Amino acid sequence: MDSKFPKGLPYSTLVTDRHQSYFKMNVKDHQVCLAHLLRNAVYLNELDSNQNWSRRFIQLIEHSINLRREGNITSRKIKVLKTKMKNLLGESLTHLDNEFEKFKRGILKVKDYLFTFLSNPSVPYDNNASERGVRKIKIKQKVSGCFRTDGGADDFAKLHSIAETAMKNGNSKFNAILAVVQQ
Repeated sequence: MDSKFPKGLPYSTLVTDRHQSYFKMNVKDHQVCLAHLLRNAVYLNELDSNQNWSRRFIQLIEHSINLRREGNITSRKIKVLKTKMKNLLGESLTHLDNEFEKFKRGILKVKDYLFTFLSNPSVPYDNNASERGVRKIKIKQKVSGCFRTDGGADDFAKLHSIAETAMKNGNSKFNAILAVVQQ
């Protein structure tokens, strides 16, 4: 990442999983992908259906997402959510499977980035759209084994970006690429 973005992304908010390398980058802010956290919490539910800690975690995250969807966000509601999360993360989980404690420790490391999306309407609560955007590149890489050169990978990424942006804006992918080539 540092070779592609030597100055970081100081005006960007990264929406990512909890991999620590993202949190070392020079960026404006972070938002942890809540879809990833929900999947992890569902796994914990399946691991031990008799506990309610992970169910309460899921309910809290889903409540925050619903607040955003409804546009019903106030600073007081954000403060209440953060307090509830702090209390939930403060509970002892030693009586449960080690996976619960491991998950909680991971959340504690990124707790300040769970609700960024509530304060900033341009920040999504998940990175699913980004992952869909990368999926085609990963498929290309798996089919051919690799990109032959960095330049080839960069060209593929540029064309893919142009095509996907055109599609998201309701325009023809072909016409967008053609317009760039004709310049």
